[in-house]
Amino acid sequence: MKKDDDGNTVLTVTISNTGFLPDALLQANLVKMVRQGQAALKLGEGVKLAPNSPALTQTIGTFTGKLDEEGQSKEVTWILTGSGTVELNVRSTRGGTIQKSITVI
Repeated sequence: MKKDDDGNTVLTVTISNTGFLPDALLQANLVKMVRQGQAALKLGEGVKLAPNSPALTQTIGTFTGKLDEEGQSKEVTWILTGSGTVELNVRSTRGGTIQKSITVI
């Protein structure tokens, strides 16, 4: 998290598959049998999305595992105004759902 020149908070999150296997098989992904992963923010009181920010929900695709490090991590960014708490929700096909509370100052 850092402040930009306008005083907004730039929240960047790196999401990684630390497992050995991918979260979806390539063939299942090609025939659209799996849903693409998503990262979403739920804004708490006092926090708003800046006009130039990406959407609250962003598609992050699928993750490779340690077999192919190139697609093992994804990065998402939001630009926020105000202060308070936001809830991060990351969902992937086999990785499941992870939730984390983040305080924006």
